[in-house]
Amino acid sequence: MKVPTLTPVGKVLLAIGVLVVLSGIIANIWVKKAVVHFLKTKLPSEVNVTYDALSVNSFRGLISFDNLEVIFSKKERSSVQTKIMVGKGGIHVNLLQMALQKTIHIQHLRLDQAAIVHYTAASKTANPKAKKSNLSFNTPLQIDKFSMNDATLSVANARGDSTLLTVEALQLDILDLHTNAEQLKQNIPFTYGTYNLSFKNLSARANRFEQLTLANFHAQPKQWSYTNFAIVPNYKALELSQHINVERDHISLSIPAMKWTNPSFKQATKTIAFKLDTMVVSTPTLRVFRDKLVADDHRIKPLYSEMLKTLPFDLAIDVITIQQGEIYYTERIAKEKPMEGIRFTSLNATIRHLGNSYRDTTKTWVHTSSKLMNEAPLVLNWNFNANDESNHFNASGSLNDLNTSAINPYLKANLNTTSDGRIDQLYFSIYGNHISTQGQLKMKYKNLSFKIMKSDLKGVNKILTAIGSLFVKDHSKDGVDDFRYATIETTRDQTKSFFNYVWLNVSDGLLGALTGNGKLDK
Repeated sequence: MKVPTLTPVGKVLLAIGVLVVLSGIIANIWVKKAVVHFLKTKLPSEVNVTYDALSVNSFRGLISFDNLEVIFSKKERSSVQTKIMVGKGGIHVNLLQMALQKTIHIQHLRLDQAAIVHYTAASKTANPKAKKSNLSFNTPLQIDKFSMNDATLSVANARGDSTLLTVEALQLDILDLHTNAEQLKQNIPFTYGTYNLSFKNLSARANRFEQLTLANFHAQPKQWSYTNFAIVPNYKALELSQHINVERDHISLSIPAMKWTNPSFKQATKTIAFKLDTMVVSTPTLRVFRDKLVADDHRIKPLYSEMLKTLPFDLAIDVITIQQGEIYYTERIAKEKPMEGIRFTSLNATIRHLGNSYRDTTKTWVHTSSKLMNEAPLVLNWNFNANDESNHFNASGSLNDLNTSAINPYLKANLNTTSDGRIDQLYFSIYGNHISTQGQLKMKYKNLSFKIMKSDLKGVNKILTAIGSLFVKDHSKDGVDDFRYATIETTRDQTKSFFNYVWLNVSDGLLGALTGNGKLDK
């Protein structure tokens, strides 16, 4: 068979084809050597990279790798390091542009089946005189798209025998990543465009008493959504008392759904600023148990305004909405007494301007409504200015249509008292600061009486009940539309919470309205 003779044009095309293939092979070899040389000699000493396979396709601008492992460590605390292990990955780059410009421009960085493990030492072991890491990046870096698929994340202590956080099914797509030497010095070491982040089954150690869990999380620039967030106690209620020296609430919280809109992180002066337009919390349930047999915690408890002032970052949440929540509070007063609690159901709340970075004149406003013992409508309002050094606040509230027998289990177990009758209307308003308050309470009630139980709760202490009845005024003699009034003056026990402070004011007003002359001070 006669071999066809190539025309001059064919010969030229064949030569060009052979040249292109040879150029590609040579380019692949050269680029691969350059990448290997860079990984071995140009990375900071704190970074170590290993891999099983590395291939280059210079025509497509693709660098692929299998079983990549990157280890970041710190010389001054060698026990602290981060490992990133990637099953498969790829880097799409414009090799010509990188050769001609002083910028590393990656079109797409993809990591598949990555496992990220961070080992961290306790902060108290850090040497404050240690020099900062010399980890630096002098060449500007631009990544058009970064993708992570089906990754896992875990954080453990330095010894690796205690897991602090785990995350599964981590998916991340982020566009327009940029950083440089100056940006790396900031609290947020890079800038970014749009993103899409999701993960499942987060479990984190909040402290030695509670775990945080989250079933699903999905984040985009306009909205973050959470499903089945929970604070889970590590001990049962009474078991906790065996592990503490002073009083500590046993807390259990579940939030089936939560949404945040327009979250943003920004670089602020010496810190980070977090801004959020709205937060919606749906049907949360909070259960709190306190064992009063454990010694009191005498540390000063700051008010909410003080807590906001001392945050290590700038915070601004425009509106928080809580929908149809429930709170259960239970106390143990004595070993031989039953443990009873009070319930707040149908809890709805709106909190406006929660933060420490609003204008000096902007106040935080809180409005809550609920049903006490699933029966009596209860309202609480208060406001404060987080920028006010005096910690001034105003609070007011109301309670309506309470059949007092509904709270008898709690009164009997905790105060050795039971009550009959009805509180038709109760209103209070107070103003003050972290030291003292003043205010007023007014109320209407019908056939209100109290019985003081014997110490064993097996009967009524008739003598004390009779003495107490002498001091509780009979409101039936007042006019139908008349209120009984009381003046409130209270000094705060600063080792107690804000809500204990509110209760001290209300109880002071109740005592005055029930036992005083009931007249409005002019």
